[in-house]
Amino acid sequence: MNSRDAKYYTFRTGDVLGEAVEGVDLYSIDLIHMVPQADGRVQYRHLELMRTQGGDGQAYLVDAVPKFNRMLDDVGPNRTERAARTWGRLHGAEIQPWRDVAFDDQRGIHRVETDIT
Repeated sequence: MNSRDAKYYTFRTGDVLGEAVEGVDLYSIDLIHMVPQADGRVQYRHLELMRTQGGDGQAYLVDAVPKFNRMLDDVGPNRTERAARTWGRLHGAEIQPWRDVAFDDQRGIHRVETDIT
């Protein structure tokens, strides 16, 4: 894969996908992979890289997202994923495996400017 494939990927941060933890400000940074299907739908998968709590943790992840998205555009998804995994591990994070994104969590996770069809 090269940087042309980057249009199928984006980093996002926000509430942890697939988990509602009531009373806890828990945020994650995820690499999202948008996989076009033959019927025109898009399947979303995500790789959770790190979780944080509270406003400072969220601000840290928000700061990282545009940097990783810029790297996606510059060097493509493979090298960016490896760098992001290393970054997460250096922060002591337990990198989660790739998972499908539940339909309810798909709102607002893709890059608005990206047309993947």
